[in-house]
Amino acid sequence: MFGKKKDPLDGIRNIMDDQSIELDTSSGSGSDKADKDYKHNHCFVFFGLNEEGFEAIQAEFENFDGPDHLSVLRSQAGVFITDLCNGGKGSENVKEHSQADEVESEPEHKELYQYVANRVKLRGMVERSLEKYIPHISEELITDENRKIGSDFLKFIEKNKHYLVENITYGYKKWIDSDYFETEDLIGAMVVFFKSSKEFDQEDQISENQDGMNLPVTTRDGFIRSCMYALEDVINVKHDRDPENEDGEIEYDESHPAGAGYKKDDINRYGSNTEIMKYGAFKKGVPCGIAYFDQEGRLWEIYEVGKAIKLFREGLDEIERTVSH
Repeated sequence: MFGKKKDPLDGIRNIMDDQSIELDTSSGSGSDKADKDYKHNHCFVFFGLNEEGFEAIQAEFENFDGPDHLSVLRSQAGVFITDLCNGGKGSENVKEHSQADEVESEPEHKELYQYVANRVKLRGMVERSLEKYIPHISEELITDENRKIGSDFLKFIEKNKHYLVENITYGYKKWIDSDYFETEDLIGAMVVFFKSSKEFDQEDQISENQDGMNLPVTTRDGFIRSCMYALEDVINVKHDRDPENEDGEIEYDESHPAGAGYKKDDINRYGSNTEIMKYGAFKKGVPCGIAYFDQEGRLWEIYEVGKAIKLFREGLDEIERTVSH
């Protein structure tokens, strides 16, 4: 379905462009569904990848596109995949933005305040980078064939900008501090945005519906777990988060907007109101950051990795939902 992605640092591109893809446009990939049946937008976002990781996920998506799995509309109008906020190995610009000016503070607080200042400066660089991607996507990647899904994709970016920036920044920090900063490029995020005939059911907590999206997403042989298996040997910058390490929480908390006004389905995008270790796309036992957005645009994050994947989303009033198998 997809051709090999070339150098992701050559610029942002939809890998569905005519030069890199040979499409099988048979409706429904062997099913009897018409294009109008593929009306549900779904999205997976992978944070902190290298090029090999991008290619591994691309291959898994091809394997899971059929009617028995993700049930993807296999046409220009049905799939929009792109990379966001890339960094070149050993980048002087990244180095410059990873270290803020020395802060003035009491000695007992100086290390923490310097850490926060560095993080804020790096986050600002990522935020500006994402802002530059948006007009490029609009002007260069959206065509007559993919205009509807492309427009939906831009709305997704706008709504989830804060979440994307936070997690891309976390991946940048891990990459900068690793042994691979000088030798390996970084793909800040890979977004897999597609139309499917299937719906994700938040009430189906143990994924019994054989025809829905829950099973392809959560099971041991499902898309997320298969991506994790494929990434284990190619992701060099390890993102495992140690539950005992509280420093990681500073990275997610310092820039969240405060106050009320959250919509009930948006709470994940700004922070946790129950257990803070759940927040963010990077989880212990997961080789990179992974998040899933269902057809309602609701954010589901990985809660637990066992025989199956357990996803969760948080709500207001400490109402939490989990879905697994």
